[in-house]
Amino acid sequence: MDEDAKIGTLLTTVTANDVDTYPDLTYNFASIDKQYMDYFSIDRFSGKVFLKKKLDYENVQEFKMKILASDRAHVAETVLTIKVVDVNDNAPVFM
Repeated sequence: MDEDAKIGTLLTTVTANDVDTYPDLTYNFASIDKQYMDYFSIDRFSGKVFLKKKLDYENVQEFKMKILASDRAHVAETVLTIKVVDVNDNAPVFM
């Protein structure tokens, strides 16, 4: 993801499969990854992951977060990795 991506950008959609039809699956970040909630949000029903805070390659180059899918009785987990791509956003300076 380019570091100059606009807030609200759809980054990806995570999906899980459950052979049962009820209840519907819900998606959440794992509790240990709550610090990522400043940067990302996940729609609990669709699994769509959105950017909610500006990225800065010079501060963080990669995010790894655990995402959970649950049918209320069982939980599956996966790791989502988002790599921040540097863009030319800093002017040169003399040292």
